[in-house]
Amino acid sequence: MGEAIYFKDWLVSHSSMSLVAHSVVHCRVTLMPRLGAPVVFALALFTAAALVAGPKMVKVSAATTDSDYQTFSQQMVTVDNLADCISKMDELVDISERPVMSGDDAPRWIGADTKNGFHLAYCVAKADEAVIYDFAISRNGQEFGFSDAAKIIALFGDRVGLPHPIIMTAGENSSIHGRWLIKPKEWKSLKKKMMKVRAENRAEKNPVRSFEIAVLRELDAREAAQRKKD
Repeated sequence: MGEAIYFKDWLVSHSSMSLVAHSVVHCRVTLMPRLGAPVVFALALFTAAALVAGPKMVKVSAATTDSDYQTFSQQMVTVDNLADCISKMDELVDISERPVMSGDDAPRWIGADTKNGFHLAYCVAKADEAVIYDFAISRNGQEFGFSDAAKIIALFGDRVGLPHPIIMTAGENSSIHGRWLIKPKEWKSLKKKMMKVRAENRAEKNPVRSFEIAVLRELDAREAAQRKKD
């Protein structure tokens, strides 16, 4: 699709985790080969529908200081908060995919809120041109750094069993979207792989380790995509 994503300092080290800081600048990545105009059109329709019936992000006017955000960013990756986030993600995945699996093609958004202030929303839309997985995360309008959001989206991708790298775009009210476009002819075979990968990922019971693995998978996939491009 040629979707470009530009960001800096995608991965930030945390003293509580064995992650190494990386800086990825002007990195162009592609989820899969170009899908053509019908799929792009389907995505446009889906996005337009999402603006009407999609996740509701509440605008919050309260200012956030650098100190406040740093505290939030550190708390985001504690064992308790990651465990709660993963639990809510798994619930969204299990509930949201049932209509698609039962043959109902109508896209439905389902949401959840975590105890540390995330609003999560997830939708699966099945059309003739593509199966679209869309995940949105926000802090209900409060400041949310792209690099922090990208890590949580990477974690969600692992909870679903979807491939890396992920198309990520900024939305309204400081929300960030992760989106996957799957060709219909590839969906059945990919779904089987998704179930296998999902089961393997859920078998890891340490939430911090699950988070680390997901973030490093996303980073590795982006670096691999960049090498192919070069």
